[in-house]
Amino acid sequence: MSRPLVNIVMTTYNREKILPRAIESVLRQPYEDWELIIGNDASTDNTQSIIDQYCWKYSRIRCVERKESSADEQKRVGKAIEPVNDGLRKMNPKTEYIAHLDDDDLYWPDRLNIPVKILEENPQFDMIYGDYIGIMMKDGKEVIGRAYRRDFDANYLLTKGNFFSNMETMYRKNVYDKIGDWSFSIKGGRDKRMGRIGSDGNYWRRVCSAGFIIAHIPFIMGVTISKSHPDFMNPDRDFWKIKEWSCRDDNTGEYYGGGKFTREVIVVPESDEEAVKVLKVSKDPRSLEEIKKEMEKLGLKHNEISGRFEKEK
Repeated sequence: MSRPLVNIVMTTYNREKILPRAIESVLRQPYEDWELIIGNDASTDNTQSIIDQYCWKYSRIRCVERKESSADEQKRVGKAIEPVNDGLRKMNPKTEYIAHLDDDDLYWPDRLNIPVKILEENPQFDMIYGDYIGIMMKDGKEVIGRAYRRDFDANYLLTKGNFFSNMETMYRKNVYDKIGDWSFSIKGGRDKRMGRIGSDGNYWRRVCSAGFIIAHIPFIMGVTISKSHPDFMNPDRDFWKIKEWSCRDDNTGEYYGGGKFTREVIVVPESDEEAVKVLKVSKDPRSLEEIKKEMEKLGLKHNEISGRFEKEK
């Protein structure tokens, strides 16, 4: 019996050494009803050859190769924009859910199964995001931590900054049908007054502003390896063989949000069923219209295109 089709969009640029690591994390998923579309932003190394090998071997993997880079060669600004849109435009018409993965990240086991299950059982949710495992170096030692994301806060997203990444999300195709392609955020993704916001955060703002319901689920979606980690570009390091660590207060037992590794405390990993049972959903109690009125008092006007509040000219 077939299950809902998930379209996974991955972007890449010159990642011949570690791209297989990301692709293999998708192939390891027990959930099999997925298609992976890789947007290659005109890589100059052996990346396309590696993609071709996977496409030849697996019919569920496809590629959109750009002959010229869509990014600024000096800053690589925008490398995740047009390749993302290339993948979204090439989606199978039977697609029901959309997920994302960067070429230097990995999917957590059951990354697809649990989110699909939650969306299927909770039709009121249009988009969900979860937590992630971060692997970094601190004082010369490897630190593995679980980043517990904050519960959804519309006011924070619309007025301050983004607090979850594309790797941690899954949303319904009808969200894309209404919102459309990804786009650049104003001022290259940084605004001192509003906080840091990039192309993914800009998209979430547009989703939120359109009235879609976004929810946080306490489930690990993927693994991010710090670029300063000595094994970041090591294709032989198996990052799946790690222990789960948590940012937890020993006294209260509560978890810290925002992805801050405040303390390393080893904990017993939660089961998939636990993740579903303890599903937490919170959103700003104010309506978007109420938030708009408050922002207007501060001289900020809502931009319907970017989804952010800007100073009136």
